[in-house]
Amino acid sequence: MILEFPPYYSKFQCVAGNCPDTCCRDWELDLDDETYYRYQVVPGPLGEKIRGLIREEDGYRFFPLTKEGFCPFYDGSDGLCGLIKKLGPDILCQACDEYPRYFGCCGNYEQRDLSLSCPEAGRLFFETPGIPRILRVELPDSEEQDPLTKEETDRLQAVLAERNRVLESLRGAAGEDLEEALKAAGIFFPAAPQEVADLCNKQEEMNTRWEAQKAGILAAAAHYADWNEAFVRAVPKEQDWFFKLAAYFVFRYWIDAYFAENEELDFAPQIRLTCRCLVQLRLMCLAAFHEKGHFTVEDMVWTAHLFSRQVEHSDQNVALFKH
Repeated sequence: MILEFPPYYSKFQCVAGNCPDTCCRDWELDLDDETYYRYQVVPGPLGEKIRGLIREEDGYRFFPLTKEGFCPFYDGSDGLCGLIKKLGPDILCQACDEYPRYFGCCGNYEQRDLSLSCPEAGRLFFETPGIPRILRVELPDSEEQDPLTKEETDRLQAVLAERNRVLESLRGAAGEDLEEALKAAGIFFPAAPQEVADLCNKQEEMNTRWEAQKAGILAAAAHYADWNEAFVRAVPKEQDWFFKLAAYFVFRYWIDAYFAENEELDFAPQIRLTCRCLVQLRLMCLAAFHEKGHFTVEDMVWTAHLFSRQVEHSDQNVALFKH
């Protein structure tokens, strides 16, 4: 078994009630079968409450959100999960237990990373200097893994080789102009600010703050030249942050090419996604900078958090950016 992950991955630890936001907001998470059956035997009034809240639609089981948009077990008094407080962390469903970690698996290969939708994960990401080199660990194979055929193995190796080439190219160009670096790496797509802003009206709404964010994006696109010039002049670290973000998208999404139905590998969808994500993130940064008059690494973490919640946690929105 081969695992690949960035160095900050293993440093993550949930800050729980000290988080500036909560992952218990806006998302209705599917209950996996193991958790569902575990909930059937929770005793007492709490068990009855759990079972009474579970809903099932189209073969999926979930807890519906409250009218305020929170998980029904979220405790707003301290920002903690009521189920953990009463029953311990083992009571969580798979989705809650794993978040913000995500996994991409192909036979005996697995890549792991943290989602920037989690502010603490974002803090670790942006505080890690430069574009981190991916760590590789080999473990004994599991009998549960289906081995890849030679053709599948060759395809996977080709995907990883291209991903590594792009990451190395970006790493070598760090500190230079990002657009030129993307062109040199062969992953540039001319995503114009107004074109990306227009995609806002097509996106699935993934959080209750999206309308306000969308207004800022549209304003930033309309004033892009002036706002971006002021932003670049006032925020010297912005180029470093956006190089890191480009590498983040490459590591996270290049593996999708392995699963595509095309016989020949095609990274064009991932390239379009990466460049559009970078532009929407920049528009969100410009809107925040214009509103506040300054922009710190904490603002970058928060902007990436809002972006990731809106785009990366929606298959529909990811597909829209790839198209």
